[in-house]
Amino acid sequence: MFRQGIITSIISKFDEFQIVLFKTAYAENSGWLQNPDKKMSYKELLELNSLEKLKTEIISKEVDALLRDSHYEQINFIDTKLKLGIQDHFHGWLTFLEITERRNLFVHTGGAISKQFIENCNRWKIKTPENLKEGVYLDADDAYISQAIDCSYEISVRLVQAAIRRLFPRSFDELDKLLNNKAVELLTLKRWDLAQRIFSYALQIPKDLRSRGEMGVLLPYQSLYCA
Repeated sequence: MFRQGIITSIISKFDEFQIVLFKTAYAENSGWLQNPDKKMSYKELLELNSLEKLKTEIISKEVDALLRDSHYEQINFIDTKLKLGIQDHFHGWLTFLEITERRNLFVHTGGAISKQFIENCNRWKIKTPENLKEGVYLDADDAYISQAIDCSYEISVRLVQAAIRRLFPRSFDELDKLLNNKAVELLTLKRWDLAQRIFSYALQIPKDLRSRGEMGVLLPYQSLYCA
């Protein structure tokens, strides 16, 4: 029960992170709103104190609707809109989807495999055990929990780094510093594999999305050295 709770908590924290990311992205791209011509009643308008409050409420409703979709649909949405390269370049993409689907099992069935779990794994080509069938219980051992933590960490770094670089081009200097500091922090914690994956991601960042200053030049070389 406690092991299942850990996985559930990891994904819950990831969802909190996504809410902030989605709201930031919507605030910079009002054209993403699904119902731009939606009308409001006089009563609703009179209850609003400012246009900023109206914008915030509309964005919150859009994000709430998005969060009702699967994690695949959520990330596919922002990945496609901002061309983040998550599905094309993040090797842990299918691993992350499996973790989110297993989390759903822990919440709704206590870990017993459901028909929907099997269908989603097949749809997204997630590698599963050969004896996978409805009713079989999945667990979360130490190795699986560690994998879930690392995978969620890595995709969060990739999402926020890529999205903010697209949304705020003037932020490259700060983003390069943050990315470097996070990777070095992982090294000091002896999280060798995760640090290498973060540095490897740094190598993938296009030159036109990196700082032209010292950090933007040094980061790829530090990545190669540490990898």
